[in-house]
Amino acid sequence: MLDRPALEVEDGLRARLLASRVQDREARVTRIGAHRADYAIRDRVTGRSAQISSSGQQKTLLVGIILSHAAIVAAHHGAPPALLLDEPLVHLDDPHRHALLQALEAMQAPVMMSGTDVEDFKGLSAAASRICVRDNALHS
Repeated sequence: MLDRPALEVEDGLRARLLASRVQDREARVTRIGAHRADYAIRDRVTGRSAQISSSGQQKTLLVGIILSHAAIVAAHHGAPPALLLDEPLVHLDDPHRHALLQALEAMQAPVMMSGTDVEDFKGLSAAASRICVRDNALHS
């Protein structure tokens, strides 16, 4: 795949997904797709593999990929995509947590984040809305 143009790879994947749809539906599993791929991710600065990185370092790499993709989508479509981030602040140290919150705010994208520790969100601006789930009800 590395030696083929991206559009050719996408077209091939689309054709394979379409061809396997009936069998996948019967088997109740999708056998082809990105969820079946393993990625070899390295920190650009240190060269360290994500495989041997700490949880916080892995989270930083993953968030970097998500934000980079969002920037590409924004450049292509003229507006940033909505982001749904499940506990993005977990495992991040204070500097990385602060940097992520600043980056998200700078994107001017609709962002919904989950988390269990209200202290993690203390760096959010006043523009952010908070919704807490307590006693099976939503509270602002």
